[in-house]
Amino acid sequence: MIRPLAITLLLSSLGLAVAAPTDTDWPTHRHDVRRSGATTATLTLPLEPRWTHQAGRPRQAWSGPAKWDAYSGNDGLQSMRNFDPCHHLSIANGKVYFGSSADDAVHCLNAASGGSQWTYFTNGPVRLPPTLTGDLALFGSDDGQVYCLDANIGDLRWQKRAAPSDRLIASNGKLISPWPIRTGVLVAEGKAWFAASLVPWEPSYLWCVDAATGNEKDGGFVSTHHEVTLQGSLLAGGGLIYVPQGRAAPLAFEQEDGKAAGSIGHAGGVTCVLTEDNKFLAGPASQKPTSEQIALTDLATGKPVATFNHTNCVTVSGKIAYLHSRDKLRALDLSSAPEPKELWAVPHAAPVELIVAGPHLLVGLANEVVIIDSSTGKSLTSLKVDGTAHGLAVAGNSLYVSTDRGAIHAFGP
Repeated sequence: MIRPLAITLLLSSLGLAVAAPTDTDWPTHRHDVRRSGATTATLTLPLEPRWTHQAGRPRQAWSGPAKWDAYSGNDGLQSMRNFDPCHHLSIANGKVYFGSSADDAVHCLNAASGGSQWTYFTNGPVRLPPTLTGDLALFGSDDGQVYCLDANIGDLRWQKRAAPSDRLIASNGKLISPWPIRTGVLVAEGKAWFAASLVPWEPSYLWCVDAATGNEKDGGFVSTHHEVTLQGSLLAGGGLIYVPQGRAAPLAFEQEDGKAAGSIGHAGGVTCVLTEDNKFLAGPASQKPTSEQIALTDLATGKPVATFNHTNCVTVSGKIAYLHSRDKLRALDLSSAPEPKELWAVPHAAPVELIVAGPHLLVGLANEVVIIDSSTGKSLTSLKVDGTAHGLAVAGNSLYVSTDRGAIHAFGP
């Protein structure tokens, strides 16, 4: 009798096509290239714990608040590069994937059981999850390399050094490249984009390659940029690639050749969302703990539309945005003019993550996830988890939660 893993190996060796991620999968960080955090996948309540995987406590790239930012001349600041507080997930075809800053690897788990399918080690922390396309899993590492693996068995398809040299520096007790890959890999229309960058006084490199081969010479590019720091998940829309920078405003680049196309004024942080109608949600360019904000900018005019105070995360489903502001969880109609119209607001603890799955809004908190009716704001149920729920994902009919303690929880009907 052939075991399931052996069947996978046999299919791969025969070169048979593997199903591409579907609409109800979660194939990249925050689901899609707009980082909307929204999916059409639905959950059937009540949910029960299915399994828990202990992946090791994450070791963040930028841990703790920034006491002083010499480059921008600000002090009393909080960290605005909080893109890796947990092992974020991507999910497709019955498998769960995550990059690890605990053991410098990418892991693949069985979505039904939580059992390990394969592990692939790199020479540095992997801070964002693989992007899944067809039978490929693409990701970057702090070692300055980008990897493409067979998503089913973890074999290497191609590897590319995005950094200009093999030089290493000490960081958080590890050796990393001065040009780590902390943008993840964005995949669209058969191409893959990523950036090698760390600090503004070193050059940064934005790449576009063929997703299947890693070759940049056929319709791809590598462009060099100065006085920037490209970190956090890339976004795409309207022929542009958007790159967060942390304390500085996110930047836009031409999708075809990597040429600089300006910055998003009144924005900053690494929590960025691009709406379907070309509006950009992000934090301000300089913020302190008492003034957390998310600004909504109309990219067609470059002008700010609205600013939401005391908030740090947002999710967008269609024309509806969900965020927490001034002690309330709120639903806003972004299509109303001149400002977003509030649809409902309910008192609620401040979340660390928000996503939408069909009719449900999922709220990540310390030691629990709350599930809310997205049309009314009514709380439906809550689920206990080990740690603060910074990572949420829904695929099929199951909820997956990643915490700052390295726990990955799966819940199903």
